Order: sequence, then structure tokens, then C-alpha cells
Amino acid sequence: MRYLILVSSALLLAVPAVWGDEGTPSSAFDNARQQAQIQSQRTTAKVHESLASAEKAMAAERFPDADLSLQEAMRLLRDAVSMPQEDLASLALEVKHVRDLYRQRLDDYLRVREEKADKEIAERERQRQQAEQQFVARQLESHWARLRQFRDTRDYDQALAEARAILENNPNDERAQKELLQLEFLKGLAEEVAIRVDRRIETRSVLTDVEASAVPYNDLYRYPSPAVWKALTEKRLRSLAREMGYTTEELAPPAKLYKRIDIKMTQAPLSSAVAYLSEASGIPIIADPHLKDDTQTSLDEVTVTHVGQQMTVGSILDLILPPSMGWRYADNSIIISSREKANPLKMRIYPIQHLVAEIPDFGSTVPRMNLQDALQQGGQQGGQGAVGFQPLVPEPEQTKPEQKIIDLITRMVKSGDGRIAAWEANGGQASIEYFNGSLIVNQTDEGHRQVALLLARL
Repeated sequence: MRYLILVSSALLLAVPAVWGDEGTPSSAFDNARQQAQIQSQRTTAKVHESLASAEKAMAAERFPDADLSLQEAMRLLRDAVSMPQEDLASLALEVKHVRDLYRQRLDDYLRVREEKADKEIAERERQRQQAEQQFVARQLESHWARLRQFRDTRDYDQALAEARAILENNPNDERAQKELLQLEFLKGLAEEVAIRVDRRIETRSVLTDVEASAVPYNDLYRYPSPAVWKALTEKRLRSLAREMGYTTEELAPPAKLYKRIDIKMTQAPLSSAVAYLSEASGIPIIADPHLKDDTQTSLDEVTVTHVGQQMTVGSILDLILPPSMGWRYADNSIIISSREKANPLKMRIYPIQHLVAEIPDFGSTVPRMNLQDALQQGGQQGGQGAVGFQPLVPEPEQTKPEQKIIDLITRMVKSGDGRIAAWEANGGQASIEYFNGSLIVNQTDEGHRQVALLLARL
């Protein structure tokens, strides 16, 4: 401090007098003091401004901004070397007060935030546990539902698996334990019943074989029971389908084609009628991309006026399609094209050796043995023979089996909806011939399906 006073005195002696505003001389010391006061006032104002910004930031919970403002205030205090000690101490107390307030509010904010975070974590954990409990409950309900279903269908192995799955989740479930014991008992009982049933079936089969062995050959195979006849028909159908490259499902008529539909349309486009039939029957109906080129018309250019009730899809299409168009069923879809392309003729060979082979019935041509005649003839001819033969009587000529089958096919497989071609005998293009134990048939797909079904039922 003495050093400062001596320096100030030296400056006053060295600097000449300066005139003030009122005409009075002013020394350099007074000017320095005035500049120090102004600088002190500016520093005080900036410090107060920084503290106000800090308090505003704390009120808005922007604590990083508040910390920057406090650091700025502290920097201003460190740089204020010319400020009186009393003013500097007062500002330092204000800064310290705001700094303590900042720390207290920051601690409160962090504590509240941690408490909120803990509550959120606890709530999420509670929701997770609740969701897990609901999942376990739904899983148990599903196990119980499947257990009841398997028990009702007497699938005891699957029911036991469901009961054990329930006990894995809760080994102390008395209901599941009781159900497990009942299912084990029912399973054992079912196995005993199955053994008895198998023995009864085997016994019945043995008795049937014994009874069949006592029946004459002709009666046994000429008049089979309805059950045996049905089994033979199904066996022939499968064999015939396999030889022709069909499946049993392909030979069976599609059920959707025979669904009954009501239709009522007046001057509606054919495309709308086709879309309605497709939606009502559940069968996709597709138009041939070359329909316009083949028939010189399209589905949108043809109008339909028709009213009908409980009609099949095929019968409706036969009525509403113009003469130049036809349809066929293939790959679970109906395809509309020109009549020539819709149902082209195809040739297939059907083996019918099992149908044309007959056991010869000799009838009156069988040699008849008569002891009296044999003795007389033997006496007359010197005992040359012991059997007398009556002259053979020619039988009237009968229709051959293959011709009977051909006549039956041409009579039963008729052209009714355009999908079956007419036979040559009726002026059509379809043909059927017999050669070396097989039928050579030239027909449409629907015609072949009808022929195959008929042959399988013979």
C-alpha cells in the first residue's frame, strides 16, 4: 500500500495540473480515481447481470447455463484489481450466496430426477412382471384348453404332455396333479381296450375266413358284400388313376363346381357376371389372354340378361357364355377361352383286361356223363369207352364284353355342357376303340374324367 501511495505522489508531482470542468485545476490522481470508480461500477453491473442470468437459468432448470454465468461473475471479480476492497468483498458475498443457492437447487434437482427415474424403473419393472404373469396365465390357459381337447379326442399321450407342461410351471398345482393321475389311468385303460378290440377284430377276421372257405367259389366272388364291392371300387379307382397319371382327388368332381348360386342380371357386362360367379363360388375365373383374338370379342363387349336360382357354376357359364366361347376347369381355376381351345380332344389308353376277361360258361356244350348210356354204348362198341358224349349244340352269338363296355361308355358319358365332346356314333369328333385289352379314347379332359370314374365303378 505504501508503494502505491509513493507512486501516486510521484505521479502527482510529475504530472502538471489539469483544469476541471468548473475551471478548477484537477490532478492526475483524481482522474485515476474517477476511472477506477467507473471501472468498479461497470464490473459491479456485469457481476449483477451474470448473477441475474444465473438465477434465471436456475429457475428454468438450465443448470449448465447457470454454472457458466457464475463462472463469468467469478472471473470478473478476479480481474477487478482496482475495485475497493469493501465493494469487492460485498460482490464476493453475493456471488457466494448465489453459488450456494445454485448448488442447493442442483442437488434438489438431481435428487428429484433420481427419484423420478427410480419410480419409472419401478413402474417398468411392475409392468414387465405383470406382462410376464399375464403371459404365463395365458400359456396355462392354452395348456388346459389343449389338455381338454386331447382328452376329449382320447389322445392321452398329448394330454399327458400338456399336464406335465402345466406342472413344470407350477409343481404344486393340485388340479394338474389330479388330472395327470386320471390321464395315466385312462391311457392304461385305453390300451387294454385297444388290445381287446384288436383281438376281437382278429377273431372276427379268422371267423370270416373260415366262413368264406366254406362258401363255394362261384358264390363267394360272384356276389360280394356291399362293403367288399365298395373296397374293390376304390381299389380300382386308385389303380386306374395311378396308371393314367391322375390322383383320386383329380378324378373326383370338384365340389365348388356344384355349389348352388342364385343369379339375377339385366343387361350386365359379361365381365361383371364372371366376377360375381368367381366371388360367389370361391373359384378363380380367368380369361384367356388371346380371347379377343380368337373370338373377335371380349367379356366387356357381351351383355348378360339372366335370372336363375340354385344353379351350379358350370350350368350358369353354359347359359351366359356366347357360342364362340367355352370354359374348362384346370388347376383349381376356371379358364374362359374360345370353344376350340377350351376343351380340346386328348387321347388316353385305359387298360380293361380285368373287365373283359370272363370265366367260360360251357352251358350245353359240356360233355354229359350218363351211366346207362355209357353201359349201352360200351356194350355195343365192345367196351371202347365208358363216357358218352352228346352232340355239341352251337349257342347263339353273344355281344363281346369290350363292345358292352364301349356301348355303356357312349351311353353314360354324354355331351351336356360343352365340356364333353360328342362321340362319332352321334356325329361328333370323340372316338373310342378297343385293341388288345385296352380302350383307346379320344375325348376332352372332362370326358376322360367321366370315363375313368365309370370304369372304376364297373
